[in-house]
Amino acid sequence: MAIPLLPKLNRLPIGLSEGAVAIALEEGVPVFRASSAVQERIEVLLEKQMDGG
Repeated sequence: MAIPLLPKLNRLPIGLSEGAVAIALEEGVPVFRASSAVQERIEVLLEKQMDGG
């Protein structure tokens, strides 16, 4: 199974401030941690997607 590549970014989104997301390596696996504000935004977007809009 191939691992999809992440898109190349020229800049970070405006709402993504320093400390909003962290990447740590745990037992060789990258773990993404997000601030509560980022988590809440992801939840809103997922709910919109599930509602069809």
